[in-house]
Amino acid sequence: KDCLDSKDEKKARELRAKREEMQRAHEVEMRKMEEQLRELTQRNEQTMKAISTETRRGMDQMKSEDEKRTEEMRRKIESDRREFERRRREEAAKESNEREKRETSRRTEINEDRKKGEMERNEYERMKKTEADVWNEKMRISEAEFNATKEQQEKELSRIRDEHENKLRKMMEDADRERELHADRLRRERERVAIAYQEYCSKWKNQMREMFTLMQQRIWSRQVEERWAARLAALREVHIPIHQSFFNLRFDLEDLTRCNGPDLSAWKRSEIEVKVSLLLDQLDVEIRIMGNEVDEMKKMAFEHPEAKFLADIQESADSIGKAANSLIESMEAIEKHLKTEYDQLLSVNQWKICENSFDDLERKIDLLPTLSGLKMKYQQ
Repeated sequence: KDCLDSKDEKKARELRAKREEMQRAHEVEMRKMEEQLRELTQRNEQTMKAISTETRRGMDQMKSEDEKRTEEMRRKIESDRREFERRRREEAAKESNEREKRETSRRTEINEDRKKGEMERNEYERMKKTEADVWNEKMRISEAEFNATKEQQEKELSRIRDEHENKLRKMMEDADRERELHADRLRRERERVAIAYQEYCSKWKNQMREMFTLMQQRIWSRQVEERWAARLAALREVHIPIHQSFFNLRFDLEDLTRCNGPDLSAWKRSEIEVKVSLLLDQLDVEIRIMGNEVDEMKKMAFEHPEAKFLADIQESADSIGKAANSLIESMEAIEKHLKTEYDQLLSVNQWKICENSFDDLERKIDLLPTLSGLKMKYQQ
């Protein structure tokens, strides 16, 4: 233990010695640094004094130079101002001289223009008076010629007017004659159609009476077949005049869809009206014949219910009558157009309706039964 204590004391002394040595070294170092700081401070002060002295000297020199430059600039500005004023006065004087020259020149030109205008006006007045004198002389000379020419023109106009009135009167008379001719033609055609219709009715009433008697007697012979075939053929033949009339009328009505009423002659328009009226009469006859046929077939079918073919004929005749009535309605619309809308084109759509109605009637005629077709249908 004593040994350990001795060692600790020794170490403590060594540590104290080291600390003291370090303290002394530190103090020495601090004294060196303080000495260096004092030297540095002295040098700085000397330097600052030198710099301050030099700066003051430079500032004084710069101030002197600035004042010198300022004075030089002031003198230059003053010199420039005096030079500007001198030039401005010179320019003003020059401008004043130029303006005076222009005013003098303008006044001179105005005076010259005024004199020239007066001369031209005097010359114009002189020429105007001369032209007026010449014109008056010409008017005096030509007045007699004009009066003579006017009288001659009036005579010529009167002659042309008389010729036109005579020509128009002749055209009206021709149109009246044409209307009378067409009306007479239509009357005769209607009489012919009426007579033909009466003959047809009389003929086929007798045939129907005979066929009805034969059917009541249950007699069916070649002679009966021939009469039925002839009757069905006659129903087809009723349509032949209508077919011909419509095709004759087709080109005229197509012309009406392309040209106005005034572009057609009165004779042509009257002819078209007659054709339309004739077609309407023929259609009316066809409708009555088909109506009679329907009634006859109904009567015979009632008496002979076993004759089924009568219903086929009845149905076909009825459809033909309805189709003919539809065509009449469309043709009556065209007839109204011809009589009331003289200056208007015939509507293409209106004409198309007529064509469609006619085509439908043609199909119904084609579907009218034949004897061979009926035998094939009912003798199987």
